[in-house]
Amino acid sequence: MIILLNFAPNIAALIQLGLSRTCEYDAELGAVDLIKDPRTLATALQKLEQLYAGVMPRVSLLDRKALEP
Repeated sequence: MIILLNFAPNIAALIQLGLSRTCEYDAELGAVDLIKDPRTLATALQKLEQLYAGVMPRVSLLDRKALEP
């Protein structure tokens, strides 16, 4: 019982990640049904990834600077 309690947070996190990925996959399938062209969706997702690749490290850097005294 104690072993199960020790691993419960990890198990819960894995379940949450699995459910999150399932929802993301369902959303992507819905988008493909809506657009009717999977390549167009893939191109749009790549463009978003490139756009936000430069933004996210800067946001992370700003958060660290805010925490410094």
